Amino acid sequence: DKTPPAAPVIGAVSDNVGATQGNLTTGGTTDDTALAVSGSGVAAGATVQILNGATVVGTATGASDGTWSTTTSALSGTVSLTADAGHVILAAGSRLRADGVTERFDGVVRYGDAGRVLLTSRGGDVRINEGASIDVSSPEGGTAGRVSVQASAGALVMAGNPSLSGRGVSSRVGGAFDADVGTLDSFAVLAERLGAGGFDRRFDLRIRSSSLDTGGSGALRADRIVIATDSASLRIDSVLDASGLQGGAIELWGGQGVTLGTASRVLAAGSNGEGGSVIVSAGAGRLATEAGAVLDVRGTRGGEILLRAARTGGATDVAIDPLLLAVRGARETVVEGVQVYAGVT
Repeated sequence: DKTPPAAPVIGAVSDNVGATQGNLTTGGTTDDTALAVSGSGVAAGATVQILNGATVVGTATGASDGTWSTTTSALSGTVSLTADAGHVILAAGSRLRADGVTERFDGVVRYGDAGRVLLTSRGGDVRINEGASIDVSSPEGGTAGRVSVQASAGALVMAGNPSLSGRGVSSRVGGAFDADVGTLDSFAVLAERLGAGGFDRRFDLRIRSSSLDTGGSGALRADRIVIATDSASLRIDSVLDASGLQGGAIELWGGQGVTLGTASRVLAAGSNGEGGSVIVSAGAGRLATEAGAVLDVRGTRGGEILLRAARTGGATDVAIDPLLLAVRGARETVVEGVQVYAGVT
């Protein structure tokens, strides 16, 4: 039988220590360092593992009715869920927590950095449903953590408004997010959830199998933003904001072309320091801009812009349409023609 096993579903995360005990709800807190995790949806006898990095911190065996349970601890550590077949599904009520911790010793307060949540599906989707919660925040001190999604053969799907918390002690030191996926269900939902949760340190998105159009989404803000499509086009028609006291960095890589639409605002300005940097690379396609588009790298010292596209016309031209956008504050703007050579030794 080559039918892949069913993906485990996390149903509840329980606090069993302290004055207040019971199932955690979205937005709740816990003083339990060994959380009870339970769920369903696996075959009888199947093994469910929860990892801290490469270390197994919880193991459960599927019962005859498909349920499972285990106990784990991952505050300031790593929570890693992997589906070798099928999907990774965070159901309503599930809570993954790797947030920072605050310790007090004889009046001295010390902060532990938040950890990482890694969700990996080797052949299916990663689905984060309404009512699910992921927390890598560190709002009192330390460094907020990272959420990583890997589903190169599937999709990242956010159903409704799951809770993603990555808030730091101040702006631009919040959480980091990275995803390497075949397709993305909704850029608008992802950007809104990350913004609401304070993920403003780094955003990395790689889409392997489909195009991406950011139109209709709100502003995405992070100190460093990287968006790439491997085999299709990329269209930016929203605000990407890496501005700050020091200018940030934005990289846009389209495997089959990049278009900066009328509503695009690619912002990497520094209000009290050097301007930032912007790279736009059109891969095997064309780089196009529309009137109204803006690239802003202003600063006390201007920033840098790099525009990359394939060489054309016998290597005498590049695949860049007439530039209709506004460029602000660039100390240096470079146009780079790219040629791929195959079978050359």
